[in-house]
Amino acid sequence: MKNTILDIAKELETLAANPLSLGLKEGGLTGLSLFFSYYVRFTGDERYMIFANNALEMAMANAPFFMSYHFSSDFADIAKTVDLLVSENFLEVETDNFAGYAEDALMSRLREDAGMDFRFCTGITGICDFFLNKANNQEALDITFRHIYSGLRVKGYPEHPVEMLFLFPSEILRDVKIFFLKLEKMNIPIPQKESLEQAIRKFESGKILRSNCHEYYVMQDLREAEIMDDKQKIQSALETLAASSSDLVFKGLASMSLEDMTLPAWWKLV
Repeated sequence: MKNTILDIAKELETLAANPLSLGLKEGGLTGLSLFFSYYVRFTGDERYMIFANNALEMAMANAPFFMSYHFSSDFADIAKTVDLLVSENFLEVETDNFAGYAEDALMSRLREDAGMDFRFCTGITGICDFFLNKANNQEALDITFRHIYSGLRVKGYPEHPVEMLFLFPSEILRDVKIFFLKLEKMNIPIPQKESLEQAIRKFESGKILRSNCHEYYVMQDLREAEIMDDKQKIQSALETLAASSSDLVFKGLASMSLEDMTLPAWWKLV
């Protein structure tokens, strides 16, 4: 397994010279920083901290130039990853200025949202997740509740003009359900909970679009298992990613976590 991880590290080291984006996935700077931060702790080789720090500094420096509604998923990736790396004492870069800017920018994104994207990796459930432990979490929750409840036609909220079928294909509906599961585990009150559950059941009993998103489902399994502290399910999902992930960062992170389960849970981000 360690030889495989070393091979992945060498490929990502090459990719770090020409990163493909700012975000967490598909060769983005944030993903590279996350991988090399864990790789240093996994191997004890401090030389790779240069790659981790440089990648994150570049992501934070360039993020303000790309901040818009459509690039906000990358921005959320950076902000959530910075929070994780700071909390786990990985970082050797200054993040205070970026942290304040990130909160303002992401709250603006929530306020401007038209209630069309509920996915964790690109939409308002993921952005709201970033705010759950922040001082202004209530505003983020109020906006997110309003959009989700409107889209699901919860009684008392204005109906969204777009058909639910297109707002909530199977993987996005699961993102919403995992989001509410996390709120329950954090003891955050969920307004009109019975009406919400009834709306979800009604939607699930009808037609629902199913897409071929196997790897995304595995990522959802990880997030859900972390919330439920289901170690067996975490192990199974990590094994799947280590064996077959199309993303080298996640393939490498999963492989390292299987070798050393004391590494922090990076899958909270995905």
